[in-house]
Amino acid sequence: MVAFLADHPAGDLRPDPVEIEDARWFHFEALPHLLSALSIARWMLDAAVAEARSQASIWLAYLGVRS
Repeated sequence: MVAFLADHPAGDLRPDPVEIEDARWFHFEALPHLLSALSIARWMLDAAVAEARSQASIWLAYLGVRS
């Protein structure tokens, strides 16, 4: 299993229907029910959310916004 993180500024998702059955965008603070914490997919999601939270807190601090 391989995972990638990328920035996508705008636009619709266009998954290849042969390889991906469903693809949707979610804000990292509003994810649907997640898989078991013991799964590799969950580990990758948790790592991505931790990175997103870290980046968000850096920008909020830079802008002087208190969370």
